[in-house]
Amino acid sequence: MQINKTQIQWTVKSFDELSTDELYQIFKLRQEVFIEEQKCTTDIDELDRHAYHLMGMQEEQLIAYARMYAHNNHQKYSSFGRVAIAKQARGHGIAHDMMREILTFLETKYPTIPCIVSAQRYLQAFYEQYDFVGKGETYLEEGISHIKMIRASKSP
Repeated sequence: MQINKTQIQWTVKSFDELSTDELYQIFKLRQEVFIEEQKCTTDIDELDRHAYHLMGMQEEQLIAYARMYAHNNHQKYSSFGRVAIAKQARGHGIAHDMMREILTFLETKYPTIPCIVSAQRYLQAFYEQYDFVGKGETYLEEGISHIKMIRASKSP
């Protein structure tokens, strides 16, 4: 498939709204990126059931994905993770489009709370373009260097 970022359809669904095929494609993409490429040992967790799932589809194929949520029942902060772009879709600017989709969703759904992410250290400068600020020391998560990053809410 030829990647054309103008043809990507962005959709957000809760876990219960996902079709069997969508869920399969999500887990397949995450397996390819996190288990096979990055050698992580875990991926699927209970957070999937409580998250919103952003899917970037082209010709009914999932090429970009992230999950978004408010952390804990008190909604002290929002977050996103499991950000994945299919290998053949990288280098087309899709990550920037996806970040705009993520932030638009979080600012609409959770306008008064900050967003905190556990960012892979090599992506710190990427996230800084979207007003995230690194906090604290780097740490290992699944053997990969990460840093906690915070983005203040846009509403009072």
